[in-house]
Amino acid sequence: MTRWHTPTSWRAKTARSVQCARPWLAVVAVLLALLAVLPPAATYARQYAFVKALQFSVFAVLAPGLLILGTPRRYAASRRRTGEPARRPVPPARAAAWRLVPFVALVIIWRLPAVLDALARYPVLAAAELVTLAGAGLGVWLAIAGLSPATPLPRPQRAAMAAAAMWTIWIVAYVTGMSSLALTPRSAPAVEFLGSAMDLHADHLAWRAGHAGRHAA
Repeated sequence: MTRWHTPTSWRAKTARSVQCARPWLAVVAVLLALLAVLPPAATYARQYAFVKALQFSVFAVLAPGLLILGTPRRYAASRRRTGEPARRPVPPARAAAWRLVPFVALVIIWRLPAVLDALARYPVLAAAELVTLAGAGLGVWLAIAGLSPATPLPRPQRAAMAAAAMWTIWIVAYVTGMSSLALTPRSAPAVEFLGSAMDLHADHLAWRAGHAGRHAA
């Protein structure tokens, strides 16, 4: 006898599958961050602009985004229930700015020509880049996915935060790709443009994942 699945049962089965897969997203995030900051990837990032752009995308977007998407929803909800006593609610615009402004500032700073040159000369700076970008990115993704321990932001503010973060990285990538300054004196403009294109592609994928996460929240 054929068993027919109702839309409700299908959605419940899909939700259970997603919940089972969430921890693996966090594992992938940690592995990506380690692969990007350790040799040989870190060595290639100091030599080739497109590898550096991919490393930057992992630090700023992919690793924090996957880590947040891999957080179980029940754990996030329990943190809100057992958190600190209720305080005066922060206006949504201010709460979004506290998370978004540091992220935007760090994205711009780490893509400045002088900073890129320093990253190529001093390998230890890659660890600082990972810590700062991933830390700021976690704050942004927590708000976008609606998993903040405080009162979640309304969906319009979360969508605006995602768009602002996306366009910041897009604009920085275009400026970097069109600039005549290279990561190293031997970098060709075509290689720089390829690296910027990888910035755009990775950010677009992560933004789409965040869009799905907002609907799942």
